Amino acid sequence: MEELNIQSQKYKDELSQLNCRVLQLEGDASSHQAQKEKNHVAVQLLMERLEEAGRREEQQGDRIKKLEVELQHVNQECQSLRLSQSELTVSLEESREQLHSAHLRLKAAQSQHAQEVQHLQKQKSQLVPGACVTELQQLLSFQEKEGWEATERTERRT
Repeated sequence: MEELNIQSQKYKDELSQLNCRVLQLEGDASSHQAQKEKNHVAVQLLMERLEEAGRREEQQGDRIKKLEVELQHVNQECQSLRLSQSELTVSLEESREQLHSAHLRLKAAQSQHAQEVQHLQKQKSQLVPGACVTELQQLLSFQEKEGWEATERTERRT
């Protein structure tokens, strides 16, 4: 009987150890379950972040495309402005050449005019001698003076 008691005690000890082990395993299982739930939440958060990063990347891609289109328009406008500037430069050069040509023609015309004036003055001096012109001017002056005096006398009388 003692052997049965020993055997029974042994089984009880084993059962107690097994119960402790079951409790330990249940605790481990519960902590594994809690860790599993934490990991699941972490995975969901990471998936959300990944989706958000994908949306941001898509938005940035759209923005990059818009900026590329805008850059292309600016480059076309710049090229058009360069062409316009080139055309204006050519036009300016042509205008400068025309101005220079007009200036030369003006100088030639002024020179010709001065020569014609000299020629006419020479002709005038040859037509009426200077002494005659002076004598005629004095005579005219004298007659004008006499005319004034006569007018004044007539006015005094009346």
